[in-house]
Amino acid sequence: MKRALFSCSVLLLCAAALVPVLRADVKTTDKTTFKLEGMMGAMLNRAAGGADGISSTVALKGNRMARMNQNSGQIVDLTEEKIYDVNLKNKEYSVMTFAEMRAAMEQARAEAAKRQEQMKPEDKQAMSDAAKQFEFDVKVDKTGQHKDLAGYNTEQVVMTMTMRQAGKKLEEGGGFVMTNTMWMAPKIAALEELAQFNLKYFKAVYGGMFAGVDGQQAAALSAMMPGMGQLMEKMAVEGRKMQGTPLSTTSL
Repeated sequence: MKRALFSCSVLLLCAAALVPVLRADVKTTDKTTFKLEGMMGAMLNRAAGGADGISSTVALKGNRMARMNQNSGQIVDLTEEKIYDVNLKNKEYSVMTFAEMRAAMEQARAEAAKRQEQMKPEDKQAMSDAAKQFEFDVKVDKTGQHKDLAGYNTEQVVMTMTMRQAGKKLEEGGGFVMTNTMWMAPKIAALEELAQFNLKYFKAVYGGMFAGVDGQQAAALSAMMPGMGQLMEKMAVEGRKMQGTPLSTTSL
């Protein structure tokens, strides 16, 4: 439910929510840029901040984390189990509880299961056959290049994910390639603390739901989308080659 940020009571609530940001144990600034070619790409690029991108400040204090940019922000409170989405431009905010998020996820999962049950056997088989027509490759390479970034000596690591026709090379049958170029610093305690907070947040909202997926459900999912299971396995293996904290990531 949206509420205007005009009354004294609401202003006090926002002030209380933002006080920990001023005394944060961890505070970082990150920048996201987005670029697509063409006329439609130009419109999306402007919406994503143009050439300057969008800079956000992330602050963590105990069980509360805030991510704010010039137009909007979000405050996650693990103790209250609430998420505050703030629209600074319109001077509004909305609140959602973890329970409401879980309920929405449960509903979406139930609807997906219902649609799958209603599928004709031949449609299920066609989906499975289509997925088997593709194979995934994941490769992590250390280029040997280094540079100083934010006061740290970072190493360049490139992760390449490829989807191609089964049994064919990319240049033979076409496909899709995504490249993530990362500059990895040694492990940074403050950023590791942020990662731990996000893990706690994920478990608090979704942990029980994902823990409830039994072997049969996992096997059925793998049968429906065999390529996805293959991709996740390869990412887990290759991901072990990446050590440290990424300070800059470029995806192409």
